[in-house]
Order: sequence, then C-alpha cells, then structure tokens
Amino acid sequence: SIMIIDEMALEGAFEGYRFYDLMRVALRRGDPAYLAEPISRRNGVADETLKALLMNTNNWYLPLP
Repeated sequence: SIMIIDEMALEGAFEGYRFYDLMRVALRRGDPAYLAEPISRRNGVADETLKALLMNTNNWYLPLP
C-alpha cells in the first residue's frame, strides 16, 4: 500500500493533485497527521502553526459562503 501511494506521489508530483491524494489516504486511515506533516514541511522547514491547523480535518475544506 505504501509503495502504491509513493508511486502516485511521483506520478502526480507536478500536476497539483498531491493534496487530494494525501487527504484521501489520511481520511481512509483516520490519521490527519498523514496529510498535516508533509504539507507543513512543504518549504523544507516545519511550520508547526500550519500543522496544528491541518490536524483538524474541518480545516481541509473551504467554508461555504
């Protein structure tokens, strides 16, 4: 399963779908850290504020107007 996820990451690396792949797997596993950790390190430095926000799955979606 990890190999498939890693392969999908390589295939879609520059297509802009990585967030949604991470979100889908994190929801399936019931582990928001699966999405929060890589997104919060996207600039090479851990952003703890962003990670804390992403640990709440309600922050993964845009609010309805």
